[in-house]
Amino acid sequence: MRVPVFPHCFGKAHVQKKVAEPHFLFTEGDGLVTILKILAFILIVAGAVMVYGAQWAVRKYGLDRNIKCGFEDQMEEEEILQYKFNRAIVNFKMQGMLVALPGLILLLVLFR
Repeated sequence: MRVPVFPHCFGKAHVQKKVAEPHFLFTEGDGLVTILKILAFILIVAGAVMVYGAQWAVRKYGLDRNIKCGFEDQMEEEEILQYKFNRAIVNFKMQGMLVALPGLILLLVLFR
């Protein structure tokens, strides 16, 4: 049969120290926190839509026409068009990730 061991059995009284709560800029009951959470989710969703719809946006608005290619003399015309289209998609997706990044950082700060 096991006998429970208590801290006071060892001659020292068990004193539980109070741990100081970290002071945050925003408290949970604050209405500002709710607004910032909504803003964070809006930024994340907007960035995700941009990343997901990059191909559609490049086709619709002709964003590949603005891409410059420094080595056009080394490729055929079809390869150049494909390169410009792919590069425009990557650039648009990077911008979408840059839109979502502040939302992700804000989300990490608010949901500690």
